[in-house]
Amino acid sequence: MDPVENFFEQQVDPNLTKELQCLYDQELEDGSVNEDTKYQYAWLLTKSSDEKDLVLSAQLLKELVEDDSDQTLECLSHLIYVNIKMENYNEASKYCTWLLRRKPNSEDARNFEKCIAAAINENKSPGYSSYLYAFAGIVVACGIYKACKIYVASK
Repeated sequence: MDPVENFFEQQVDPNLTKELQCLYDQELEDGSVNEDTKYQYAWLLTKSSDEKDLVLSAQLLKELVEDDSDQTLECLSHLIYVNIKMENYNEASKYCTWLLRRKPNSEDARNFEKCIAAAINENKSPGYSSYLYAFAGIVVACGIYKACKIYVASK
């Protein structure tokens, strides 16, 4: 199995979900969330299909990266994954670059880069230049219409 597919295919025990959520909520209520709890909860949230969970996961993982936690490299991999899942390909690409700076031979980062490139090509939306061409076409069409109108009026 492709390592990127492995990220997407991992399943989570529902009991673990409840336990980690309770632990995270309790620590949050107490005013300080343990780094390991934050990491495990963020990882767990990456497996969700709920947009709110994914956004929270990305937020927690970013905090861990900014704090330069012991799990920074893993956090970067999960940030890439969660951003791909949310179709935030620019963010995912940014984190790939960060991961490669810290770990230049990262096979995961290389595989994620391929995944991001494929997703961008698959979901390519019309770029800015496409809109310019469309606008130019409209301007030309209006010009032709106006020229025809003047020509007809002069007869």
